[in-house]
This record gives sequence, C-alpha cells and structure tokens, in this order.
Amino acid sequence: MPITFVFTCLGFFGLLLLVPAMPIAVVLFAQKRKRAALKMLCIPGGMVALSFLLPAMLFVMGERHNHLMSARPDRLFEMTFAFWPPPQTEVLEGYYELGVDSLEKALQFRAPTDFIDRIRGRRFIACDRETFVAAYGGEWNHLPDRVRSWFLPSVEQADCFYIAKPFDDSFGTYNQAIICYNTKTGIACFHWMGID
Repeated sequence: MPITFVFTCLGFFGLLLLVPAMPIAVVLFAQKRKRAALKMLCIPGGMVALSFLLPAMLFVMGERHNHLMSARPDRLFEMTFAFWPPPQTEVLEGYYELGVDSLEKALQFRAPTDFIDRIRGRRFIACDRETFVAAYGGEWNHLPDRVRSWFLPSVEQADCFYIAKPFDDSFGTYNQAIICYNTKTGIACFHWMGID
C-alpha cells in the first residue's frame, strides 16, 4: 500500500473526527472545562497534524539520504546489486532519488564484459538500440542535468543494450531497469526506476 494513501487516510479520518468534536469542545470551553475540551480535540487534531508532519519529515530525511547515496557511488552499486564492486570494476558516477512512493537509481561504471553478464543474470534481456530507445528514451528526460551530462553520452556510445521488466519485486506499479554497455571502452550505464 503506498504510504501517501496512509497519510491521506490519517488526515481524512482526523478531519472526520474533528467535525463532531469541535461543537462539543466549544460547549466544554463555555462550561469552563478546558482540560476536557482539549482532550476532546487532541486525538483528531493530532491525526491531522501527523498527516502533514510525517510526509514533511520523510521528505527532509529522504533528501538527506539521496545526497549521501549519490555521493558514494560504490555504496550505491553494492546496495543495488547486493555485492561490492570487484577490483576490476570502477564505479564512476551515481545518482539516487528516493521519493515517498518511488525510487530511482543511475550508475556509471567501468567493467569487463563477463562482469556485465554476471549483473545481467536472468533478469535482463538483450535488445537493439531502436527497441531500447523506443521503450526507454523518455525515462531519462527528467534526470537532473548533472546526471544527464554523464548518462546520455554513455547511452549514445553504447553498443549493447539490456532491459529488465521487472528489475526486482520491491515496486508494483512500475519497475523497470536498463543497462547499456560499450564493449570498446568498458563503460556501462545502469538506470532503474520503481513506483508504487
């Protein structure tokens, strides 16, 4: 269940409880029973407040995490593929964007062909450039300029293309990854996006 739905429900039920509690609290205030009136408003008011504060807190924490993960591409590689890059592999660039209901990763690394085959495994299927661009060409338009500056040239120079639908089981609505690889330079680019 997407977490935004949970926050929306929390705020909605808080407002539903607040509507009948408000007139009762006004009557209690008029009778000089302020403590009882505040208790009456505390739960629905807290639910409404949490429905706004929790997403804001997640956003701030997510932005901090995004910055830290993008600054450590080798750690991002390990988190993505579940193993640390071996000595013959050099992780050059990384991008990480965690949203409330989404995750996006992009990596650029230098590796031998047999290592690319290891990463591909059974998840990725080979395709030609035209199929690759038709299926995935619009996905990288929303990437930040600093990421596009290294990602797009790598895609243009690549001669091997692979697509995985789905990449893993963590997202249900959209879950697709790509690898493009230049066999002459050994430069590979990986991009994955998952949305709930």
